[in-house]
This record gives sequence, C-alpha cells and structure tokens, in this order.
Amino acid sequence: MVVEETRSGEGQSRASAGNQKASSARSSWFGITTLGMLLAVGVASVLLMTTRRLPEDLTISTLTYQDDMILDTNTASFDATKTGTVEENKQPFDPPKTETEDTVESEGNQIPPAPQSDEESVTHSQSGRQQGTETSEPSDTLDSEPAKPAASIAKPSETPQASPQIQAFYVPSPDTKWPFDAKRKSEPSTSLTNNVPLNAPFPLPRSLKFGSKTVLIDAKSLTWSLKRCGGDSVKLRGGENCKDLAQAMDHFKASAFVHEPAKDACKRKSCVSSIAISVDDSNPAINLGTEEAYELRVSSSGIELSATTIFGIMRGLETLSQLVSFNFNAGVYEISNADWFIQDAPQFLHRELLIDSSRHFFPIEYLKQVVVAMAMTKINVLHWHLADDAAFPWCSDAVPELCQKASWSMEERYTRADLTDLVEFARQRGVRVVPELHIPGHTAAWCRGRPDACTKSGTILSPIDGRAEALITTLLQEIRAIFQDTMIHLGGSAVDPKMWNDDPVTASYMSSHQLTAATVFERFMSSAIKTALDLKFRPVVWDDTWEALKPDLGAKAVIVHHRSPTADSQVAAAAEGYNVLFSPTPLWDLSNFESAYAKMLERQPCDRLDTKQCSLALGGGGVVWTERVDGSNLFSIVWSRLGAISERLCPIVLAGMAKVSNAKLCAAVTNAGGLGVIGGAMKTPDQLRQDIAEIKAEIGSSQPFGVDLLLPKVGEGARKTNYDYTKGALGEIVDILCKEKPAMFVSAVGVPPAWAVEKLHEAGVLVANMVGHPKHCKGALEVGCDVLIAQGSEAGGHTGDIATSVLVPQVVDAAQKAISPLTGKPVQVLAAGGIYDGRGLAMALSLGASGVWVGTRFIAAEESGATPMHQQLVLEKGSGDTIRTTLYTGRPLRCVANEFNTDWEENRKEEIKSLQSQGKIVYATLVRGARARGEHFDIARTYPQYVGQGIGGIHKVMPAQEIVEEMMNDACAILQRNAARIVPEAKL
Repeated sequence: MVVEETRSGEGQSRASAGNQKASSARSSWFGITTLGMLLAVGVASVLLMTTRRLPEDLTISTLTYQDDMILDTNTASFDATKTGTVEENKQPFDPPKTETEDTVESEGNQIPPAPQSDEESVTHSQSGRQQGTETSEPSDTLDSEPAKPAASIAKPSETPQASPQIQAFYVPSPDTKWPFDAKRKSEPSTSLTNNVPLNAPFPLPRSLKFGSKTVLIDAKSLTWSLKRCGGDSVKLRGGENCKDLAQAMDHFKASAFVHEPAKDACKRKSCVSSIAISVDDSNPAINLGTEEAYELRVSSSGIELSATTIFGIMRGLETLSQLVSFNFNAGVYEISNADWFIQDAPQFLHRELLIDSSRHFFPIEYLKQVVVAMAMTKINVLHWHLADDAAFPWCSDAVPELCQKASWSMEERYTRADLTDLVEFARQRGVRVVPELHIPGHTAAWCRGRPDACTKSGTILSPIDGRAEALITTLLQEIRAIFQDTMIHLGGSAVDPKMWNDDPVTASYMSSHQLTAATVFERFMSSAIKTALDLKFRPVVWDDTWEALKPDLGAKAVIVHHRSPTADSQVAAAAEGYNVLFSPTPLWDLSNFESAYAKMLERQPCDRLDTKQCSLALGGGGVVWTERVDGSNLFSIVWSRLGAISERLCPIVLAGMAKVSNAKLCAAVTNAGGLGVIGGAMKTPDQLRQDIAEIKAEIGSSQPFGVDLLLPKVGEGARKTNYDYTKGALGEIVDILCKEKPAMFVSAVGVPPAWAVEKLHEAGVLVANMVGHPKHCKGALEVGCDVLIAQGSEAGGHTGDIATSVLVPQVVDAAQKAISPLTGKPVQVLAAGGIYDGRGLAMALSLGASGVWVGTRFIAAEESGATPMHQQLVLEKGSGDTIRTTLYTGRPLRCVANEFNTDWEENRKEEIKSLQSQGKIVYATLVRGARARGEHFDIARTYPQYVGQGIGGIHKVMPAQEIVEEMMNDACAILQRNAARIVPEAKL
C-alpha cells in the first residue's frame, strides 16, 4: 500500500534525531519501521469511526419509527388543475418507465382539508420538485418514516453472559461544517465501486468517491494557492494568520515526497502543479471541540482542499499524502484511482494515546516522532503521564527538588523549554498535549523530592497540615502556564487504604480528625478538582474517583475516564450528565502484549451507553504503561494496534408522520437517544426551514435529525393518481437539506432521483427509501440509497400488502449485496409495520434488520402533534378496526375503519376503479363535488385517521423518552433470554 511507503519514509527520515538524544538502554530506540508506521493506524481507526469503517458492535439505545400519515389538508391546495397535471419532463432527471403503470395525466389528486376542530387538519409533509422513479405498486405506497443512518451493524457479544447488543446506524453529526465551495465549477468525474483501492486513506473517511484515472504530481514545482484564509485572500507565507498552514504544507511535502523525481518527468507528461486551499478560521489554538472536518478533491485539473479550521486542513493534507505514491519506473509521483472526492470528520472529539514517561524515560525528540505518527492516524491527543512512583522527570521551576531527587538521571529530565517545545510541535500537527499529574497515589517519586508532603513511609502524599494540597496547587499553576490545553488529568485511581492506615503518624492524624482512608482520598480529589476548575481547567479523573465521590464530583465540567469495559460507572456518570472518556483495560492497553488488533475492534466508547449518554462520550484512546516498554520497542508495540482503536472511536429513528411528527416530538425522540424525523410532505421550502429551525432549537447543534418527503413518480409510466407533493420545489428543498445537513433524508413514497441522492451524499446526508416489496429494492439501490425501510402491510399510512415478517428478511438479503456509496458499508435495513414495543424490535433484529421505524406508537406520545381524537382512537381501537384503502390518495394506505370508507371498499369497488382510471382521487372528488353543489360533506366523520395494526397493543399516552426506554429495555431482555434457549444441534 502507498500508505506504507509514505509513512515509512517520514518515520525513517526523523529517526536519527531521536537516537542522538537517547541516553540509556531505557531511552534508546531502533528507528521507525514500515510496520511501526502501520501500527499507528490501529487505535486511530476505532476513535475516528469514519463511515467507511464503522464500529462493528455499536449498542443502540433507541428506535425509530414507522408509518402513519400523509395528506395535504391546506384548503388552498385542493385545486385539481394545479396539482394534477405533471410537467416532470422539464426536470433534470427523467425517471425510467415502469412496466406496470400506464401513462395518464392525473386530475384531482389532492385531499380536502381535515376538520379544524377536534380540529386540526392532518397536514402531510413531504415535498419534491423532482419526482423519483416509482417502482411498482405496493412499494411506492409506503410512506412516512425516516430511516436510521447507515453505519456499521453491531455484532452480538461473544461472551455468553453479556447482554445482547442491538445494531445501530451511524449518524453523522448534524453540525459538522462541510467546507463546500459554492463557486466550484464542476464535480470530479468519479466511478463508485464496492472495492476500496489500495491507496485509500486510513482510517477511511466518512464519504469517499474515486475513479480509475491516474493523476501525476509535479513534486518539484508544486505550489500552493490560498483561496481563503480566515476570510482573507493571502499569499502562502504572507501574514501571521496562515503561518501554521505554511508549516503544515512543509510537513506534507516532507512526508509525501521522499524520493527525488526524474528531472524531465513532468515535461513529457501533464502534471498537477498546484493545490488550492481554503480555510474559514485561521485561529491557531486547538482544544477540545476544534473542528477537524475537511473536503478534498483530486482530479487532473488540480487539487482542492477546504476546511473550517487550519487543523481540518492538516487532516486533509495527511489524507492527501496517503493518496500519493512514487512510480519508480517513470520517476514521477502519482495519485491513482482519481478522480477523488473525500469528505471526512471524526465521530469522537478526543482520540488519545497515553504515554507513561515515568517508568521509562523518552527523549523529547522521540516523543515528537510519536506525535508525527499520531497525526498520521489522526489521533489528536497525547495524554502525557508525567510522573508516577518510579520517577518524576519534569523539572518544575517552582519545585525543582522533585526532578533533582526523583528523575532516573541528570540526562533523563524534561525542562520547561522541553515541555513548551513539544506542546508547540504537537500543535503544529493538530495534536493536543494533555498532561497528567496523578494524585494522591502513585506519588512515591514526589516523596523523594518533598518528603514533608508525604507519609513517613515515603510512598504516598500525606493529608497532614495541607502541605501536599499546597504542593499540588503549585504544580497545577505552573502547568497552566506551560500547557495550552484546557484539560488536565488528575489521575485519582484507587489507593490501598493500608498506605495511610499503616503509617502511625498518618493513622493518628486521621483518628483525631475522624477521617478514614476513603474520606482522605475524597478530600484530596475534591481539593484538586476545585483548584483545577479555579485555574480554568477541565479536570479529568479516572473512574475510581467517580466511584468514591459519586454522584457529584463538584462540577459537571469534570470528565470521567473509564478503564473497565464493563464497569457500570461509565453508564452512571453519563446518566448524571458527565462527559466520559473510554480506555478499556486490558483491551486498549497497548503495553499488554496480548491485546490483539481484532480484539481491540470489539470495543468502542458507546458500547454500554444509550444514545443520549453516547452524546456525552468524548472519545477515549489507548494507553502505554511502560514497565515493559522503552524507546527500543515503543513503536513496534503501539503502532498497528493503536490504529484499531482509532477506528472504533450511536443513534435511532422516528417516522416522519405529517402533523404528528412536529418539532417537539422529533426533538423528544432525538433527545431520548433516537433520531427524530420531520414529516415534510407537502410543506413549502419556507415551512420546512421553519421546522428545521424549531427542531434545532430543541436539540442543539450537535444532535441528529431527519427529514421525510414523498416523491412518487409523476407522468409517463406512473400511477394515474400520483402527483407532485413538492409542487415543483424539490430542487430548492434539496438545497435546503444540503445546507442544514440532517443526518438522513427519507423518501417514503417513490425512489428519489439520482441527482438528488448524489447531491445529498456530497453534503454528507444519508438517503433512505421505503419499500413494500422485495422487487422495489433494485430501484432504490441503483440510485445509491444507503438505507432501505422495509414496511410491511401492518403499517399505518401508505403500505404494501406483504407482511413485515415476510418482507424484512428478503429486503435484508437484497441490501447485503449492495454497498452504500456514502458509508462504504453494506446498505442497512429498518423494519416497519406493526412494531410498537420491545417484542417487535427484538423480532426485527432477529430478522436481520438494523433497527425499526416506528410511527403508530408515537402518535400516543405526550409530545405528539396528533389531535386528541387521533390519540384516543389509537388507545381505544383494536387491530381489527383498521382498513387498507385507496380512497384518500389513490394509493393503498391503512387508517381507522369508519362507515364511509368501509362502505366504499365493500360495496363500491367499481366506482373507485372508474374514478381512479380517470386520474381522480375518490375522496377529493367527492368533497369538491359537494362543495360545488353547495352541499355539506361531513369531513369530521369521513377523514382518514392513519394508524397501523399495532393499535391493539397501545394503551397509554407516554413521554417519548419512556416509550424509547421501554422498547429498548424489553428488547434487550428478550434477546438475552432467547440467546440462552438456542443451542446448536440441540434436540427437544
């Protein structure tokens, strides 16, 4: 792979500097090998969790929803002459004809307004200027429910006693700022393939497209054109604003171009000789939350790299360097598989590597090589364990005796200048340095320098007279002045009570002050946390401190760092609103020689968290305790397995039911850990903008949401009663979605047009399509849909005639053969229809679906926009009280049976067929006819109330949060119970 060659070159080019600094067997090292560079790619892949390589075992905590709805009830919209005739051939996408439907102009296909009493009209919201391909009958009748984002599917736990893990979609962060250039003239020519090329960057980006061309690079004459730097057009080395960018470019050239190209290589052939770079924010500071998203385009006409921040540019340049290879035969640098179009952003903000430089000393130049390798794998935090029992190598200006008496030797020390140098070196490569000052245990080295602050045994800090606390404060103040990062790790791992209890002086002091070892530990940590907060730090503590001080560490600014992959403390801390980090021991302990790459991929920070709790997970990383690791073997031990962690470092859905799925309900489902989806059918672009603004106001900028439209094919080859729900505004609506970046777009009726899918993918938006028949999968997959929603006949609203339990496995089989263009993973499936509790969720997962699409159950949610009458019908009616009819939209849909629709379906079938053969919708025609004659038409008694057959099992209105939690808990219990019942080769 190209990535091997490139990384090996940079590593070897810097190895000599580290060797010159090494002063002992502990600090010597043997250079960085190609294998060592590849190792760097391990922890990185877990933490980045890019969409092409997603966690294999995400645990989800919420669901999504199903069906239900659709109809425009605006009185102004019932003009058949305006909505019936379709002029779709004027649009950029001409959907292919189907073999099952005739070509006819449709007339009145709008639905009259619902009663305004009981009273609200059921508005149905799904829009689209351009109608998509309508596959045959039952499938495009499906309507309403947003699908979960396509991410990797959770694998069941291999441990028999472990709780079953529910599969999940990966949801890209909705507030990711993709740096699109509106002035770009053309899109790169790309061809999608199911095979990832050898020169694909690692970890794989969120979105990646490539082709089959080879682009040559003029390494000697390569220039940089800054189109924008912090809003200003500047020259490469002009102005202070972009000096970091100039340095990043120098680092790129040193990494990518390690061989001397032939002198005339680019004279005989056309080579790319420029890179156009745009960055919105030139702020040189990097901290938790700094935006790292970037967009990279490579074609024969040039290279374009855009990002919100300089650090996003750094990530993009690293990706670009991995695409570059050297053709030894031609003596020229090249990028194969062009044209490339890459969009990338990390899933987790904090992706760390812990290095312990107490037990073995590592020279600064050596640590710089660690930083270089971290940047290559997009690991962005060096967690520096500065001191421990073994040594205190940092020479504090305020307390110099610590390193003078507790370092390994005079050569094995870090000065203030060393610390400052490493911090700046790391910043220039987009890596934060977070120091750890571990207290109150693991402080024997402190005691050698400051015995007055320790017990007589000299093994731990003493609680007597506050001298130790004063020492901690002094060191924290100095760290604040040296390190640029706002985070400080205070350690806080458990202390053996004997260390205080067995020391006579300390024991006497504790007795006289009515203290125990536990309360002494609590006092140390509470004091240090307060000091850190006063110094404007965000303190981080190991989970032992959480266990000791829970449920209140004193401030929600504290971050809890967890080491056990199964400890309940992580869940408890997140449930209390604390941010959490994840470094499971022994799996992500890189100094544990038995931690295998594949095993590391089995864990990720949200394994045991529900979706709301997962939003508090900042990330985590690998740890290197150096009892058995020194400069001679650090790289070979860390890199490769660290890459596994970087790829690991969830997510669920609500059906977009017209008026029911309002901003309040969408927000409630998202906040409960699911994915709220707006029902956008028949809404104008302005109305959709307003809905999106409302839901964002409720969920904040970091939470995902979805948008659901109806896009039936209209015109030639389409069902005669179909019409354009978007009234010609699909193009504008797609532009809105590209700007607002919902996690997912859903076409609940009809296959979305290919141009819309491509545009949404470029904006990082997943595309889902609802299907009611296995044969409808083909059209959805051909245009590049990432998610299929298999909706069975039990569903409310538009639905097919195949039962959910029969339909889902067949759709899963079809989806597994296709690859999502956006995620690079198999297309995911949501099950819909008759799913209203945990039993339905467990069934869907057992059938192979990755989640469920739930609608009817959320009609009876407290936040629902449904009318009181609609909710009452859901609670009172049974599964046999529904009817599947074409009266209301010309397409089969399920609603509550009433005298009107029952009479027509049982006694007037021929009249229905006659009107529909003329392109007329029966209900709308009857309403308009009555109005024209001046007669009363009882809409209140005849209007459809959309429900699925699950109404027979719904008996209570509940908050969305409780609905989600109940379904999840019940599903987990069922799957866990049933796992023990199924034994291979067992006999009754």
